[in-house]
Amino acid sequence: NGLLQQNMPKKQVNKLISLLVIILTGFVAYFPSLKYGFSQDDFIHLYSSKASNIGEFLNFFNPFYHFPDIFFYRPLATQVYFFLNQSLFGLNPLPFHLEGLFLHLINSILFYFLVKKLWQDPKIAFFSAFFYTISAAHFLSLYYISAFQEIARMFFILLSLLSFLKFQETGKNRMYILSLLTFTPSILSKETSLIIPLLLIPLSMMTRKEQKVLVVIKSTLKLILPFLVIILIYTSVRLAGFQSIFNEGSYNTTFAFSGIIQNLKWYLIWSFGL
Repeated sequence: NGLLQQNMPKKQVNKLISLLVIILTGFVAYFPSLKYGFSQDDFIHLYSSKASNIGEFLNFFNPFYHFPDIFFYRPLATQVYFFLNQSLFGLNPLPFHLEGLFLHLINSILFYFLVKKLWQDPKIAFFSAFFYTISAAHFLSLYYISAFQEIARMFFILLSLLSFLKFQETGKNRMYILSLLTFTPSILSKETSLIIPLLLIPLSMMTRKEQKVLVVIKSTLKLILPFLVIILIYTSVRLAGFQSIFNEGSYNTTFAFSGIIQNLKWYLIWSFGL
């Protein structure tokens, strides 16, 4: 610590130590996940993610192409992920788990910077990222290889949010473009990433407190329009595709109020790791 302080400011040293603690804690907490093998849907994805030529590989992104027993359109974090790992490492589950844990630790670091940007307080950022890293909500996505999509979509979500806030802070167009570019792979990882545009308004309000609320909302809504266009295209293609969960399989779409309340209740409880 003394050697570090001789070469960099105290704030930088504290930030570096905080990040190292977060990384080490997350690694220790979820290190046991590395010893587990394939299970359940992993075998379906291993089978459905095989490709012997470029055409078959591109079909991973084709929502009109039918894959047996796959009802969700999550090509990037599922089929591409399984294809690359299976091609490189065969049926060895360790690289799958290593990649999941590594990306989870990166997400924790990104989360630290997001909270720090919102609250301007390194202590709040540290404790938020610390508890995020060890949260039991990550148990499934780290122990169950098929749930890697949760980790992947969170990576792209955090990148998109941070890039958007950086654009608002600096006015650099490349940051806005990066925000859009990372939004697209987020929804190709898991469709719940569609919530990103809804997050941009409250986050913008938190980082631009010196401006009037209506001014912030109005300016942010204009910037959200390209995101909504991407959502419209994605939703239209998904509804038209016969691979959609709306058209087949054991999943049913319902808008019953009681069902919505039940989902909200259990996700709220789960978010606290209970």
